[in-house]
Amino acid sequence: MSDRTIVGLLVAAAIFILVVVMYDPAARGDPIVPEFDRTDQIIRLRVVLHDDLRGVREAKLGTMPAGSVVPEGLLGFAGWNNINTYCEVHLVRPERSLDDRVLTLGHEVLHCVYGRYHP
Repeated sequence: MSDRTIVGLLVAAAIFILVVVMYDPAARGDPIVPEFDRTDQIIRLRVVLHDDLRGVREAKLGTMPAGSVVPEGLLGFAGWNNINTYCEVHLVRPERSLDDRVLTLGHEVLHCVYGRYHP
């Protein structure tokens, strides 16, 4: 996937989040409480797109201690590598410019910026 495509997806995700927040008060969710704050910093991002949720869940399981269970309802995940040089985001490949997967991308990128920011 080209850098231009990734940037386009990130812009679409940001626009979608703004539209949802502005026009659907029920979708506002929990308040954001940052674990850390990497705003105004350059963030290296690795986006891993899976063909289905099974691929996302298998990738998540690979990041968890042995015997762990992947949370029900997982749509994607993000995390910094061990030495904090890049953030890796996993989700199912979006099919349309404003589908739920684009929202998931924006949600997961926000984890790269704020860490664990919601319950």
